[in-house]
Amino acid sequence: MKTTKKALLSLIALVLALGIAAPAVSAQETGTPSEIKEITYQKVDDQLQVFIKIEGPFTFETLEVQAPQRLVLDFHSVTKISAAPVVEVNDVGVTSIRTGQYQPEVARVVFDLGDKAPSHSLTQVENGLKVVFWIQAEPPQETPKPAEVKEEPVKPAETKPAEVKTEKPATEGRRSFFVRVAGGMAFYAMPDTSTTKDLVLYAETGSIKETYSLKTTWNADLVIGKYVTDSIRVGVGASMQSLNETTAIEASIPHPFLVNTPRTVTFPSEELNHSLMNIYVFGLFTLVRTDKFEASLGPMLGSAKADYESLQDFSFEDNSPFASTDIVITDKTIVKESVSGLSAGAWLALQYKVSGNLTLGLDARLVYFNAKVANLGKRANLSTLNLLLGVQYNF
Repeated sequence: MKTTKKALLSLIALVLALGIAAPAVSAQETGTPSEIKEITYQKVDDQLQVFIKIEGPFTFETLEVQAPQRLVLDFHSVTKISAAPVVEVNDVGVTSIRTGQYQPEVARVVFDLGDKAPSHSLTQVENGLKVVFWIQAEPPQETPKPAEVKEEPVKPAETKPAEVKTEKPATEGRRSFFVRVAGGMAFYAMPDTSTTKDLVLYAETGSIKETYSLKTTWNADLVIGKYVTDSIRVGVGASMQSLNETTAIEASIPHPFLVNTPRTVTFPSEELNHSLMNIYVFGLFTLVRTDKFEASLGPMLGSAKADYESLQDFSFEDNSPFASTDIVITDKTIVKESVSGLSAGAWLALQYKVSGNLTLGLDARLVYFNAKVANLGKRANLSTLNLLLGVQYNF
């Protein structure tokens, strides 16, 4: 009888051990992806009640982190986040709520807490998780009760050590850094720069007219920035574009024997190719935002530098009978100058959210740069309208 009773007790212990050790079923195993749909909150008396709506099966773990104080919730088997990346709260000791895809099947929700962290409780509900915060020493009147989840058993919350220095932070959504790469076309607002110089020859004064035309060209751009708030981002960028000049030079040369009988000579046209670099800082302010689309506008201020070529001198042969067609240009000197100065502009950014961290963008930028060219004795307006297509990654 004792042997039978002992065997029965051993069998019951084995069954309980297997039940406790049974792993939670992931979304990948069940074929049902889970999603954090939205995060809402409300103030009830002295409590802050936060509702995390989750569609599909999930389990979760908690982690309390210090310096600064945060409450971290990791939701396993959750592969998609539709909730806003940042929810500003600033109440009952909670400053903000952030979301991010920590791992392919782990979504993370981070509660940023004040210097005096509030107490909290977690309640599994039918359509997600309810988190309650309060400042009072006594717990709230509501006693958390675990709700039944039909799709899979709920794994109890686990408490981990307060701070782990090697802990990888969750993606911070709109409060994160970002890098943006873009390329497109640059259209010069005032493509032609002309100047006329006196030409003294044969005791008479002639002239030489120079026109330098800029052509539409390519533009490449790299930006590194940060979301300061949910609607403001700042950063620094560098753009590079080609500077292609086409020359049109015409000289009025006096006649060696006949007074007031100038001859007109047209120089062969040339293509001069160089580059223009602009390093700038910017600020963008959100005008319109939906779940997928965002439009922003802001100023740019920077320093631009370019190489600019122009005619410095020329030589010619004046042959008999000294008509225009008898003048042969034998040599000309083109000088290259490095011109620089301040740039300023405006940036209109349109963005479409592809995923939590990836965004496609269309930019329209008007950049003013009016450079002084010493050899021309005047300024060359190198202002451009830039149309760019880009990709932005938040990290």
